[in-house]
Amino acid sequence: MSEGVRYWKFTCNREIEEECFQKKLVGAPARMWKEVKEVKKGDIIFLHNIDTDILHGPFIAGTEGTMNIDPYALGRKNPSQVKIEWVNLSKITEPLRNSHSLKEKH
Repeated sequence: MSEGVRYWKFTCNREIEEECFQKKLVGAPARMWKEVKEVKKGDIIFLHNIDTDILHGPFIAGTEGTMNIDPYALGRKNPSQVKIEWVNLSKITEPLRNSHSLKEKH
């Protein structure tokens, strides 16, 4: 039986967004290692810039979640890391404001 599609959302800010693209790397603080270590190669990744409220993706996880792929990257504050790859990217502005929730009808 298939697990289905696995996807993850990482966050960044203006300071590290360009570095994420240049190094093809996303990360999270050490306190989030429990979640990041669950990322598997091939999973879908999105990157949400919390300063600009822009969602980038989809990326493909090029590695499993790993500690300190690049210990000097991402402001040295995001050691729980995943290498990313992409073919085509989309940019969604104001994803939280422009999303619609599905509501179950009774």
